[in-house]
Amino acid sequence: KLSTINRLYNERKKTDMKKTILTLAISCTLLSACAYKPIIDTAGKSSANFNKDQAKEITNKVGVAGIQAYTFIKDMDLAYAAADVIVSRAGAIAISELCCVGKPIILVPSTNVSENHQYKNAQSLVNKNAALLVKDRDASRKLVLVLLELLSDSSKQEKLSNNIKKLAVKDAADRIAEIALGLIK
Repeated sequence: KLSTINRLYNERKKTDMKKTILTLAISCTLLSACAYKPIIDTAGKSSANFNKDQAKEITNKVGVAGIQAYTFIKDMDLAYAAADVIVSRAGAIAISELCCVGKPIILVPSTNVSENHQYKNAQSLVNKNAALLVKDRDASRKLVLVLLELLSDSSKQEKLSNNIKKLAVKDAADRIAEIALGLIK
């Protein structure tokens, strides 16, 4: 039996279905405020703000078919492939992955991090016209508006996608290994 993400990915390949949004660790703001579908949402197994029961409750309350909420997605490559737009936090690992994925992104930096580093990470991409940024404190008011605006502007989606791809470091593991090996010589 194919998972929902596998089915979504396969449908995306063969049809012109409505845009798919992937949200990563965004405390259900998007789910509760936006009746846009399909949405794939994940918050992580240990998220204090989100669990599977809460996800089901919110998706039932919104009453929109096509919202799939997960605490964990095993096949992230397929989730990324199925997505047209990604809404994410702005940690270094997430940004590194998102640069390689090359999809248009909206970053909502967490404020619960040291030295506001997620905001600085996000701002770096925004300065290169490679991402959009919505501050966490503004997400409940602005995120859906920014998302809907982006979804309606294919030119902006293409520009963001092209610019973020330029930032990808696809040989990072090789570079790190080379430096590590150089240190032991």
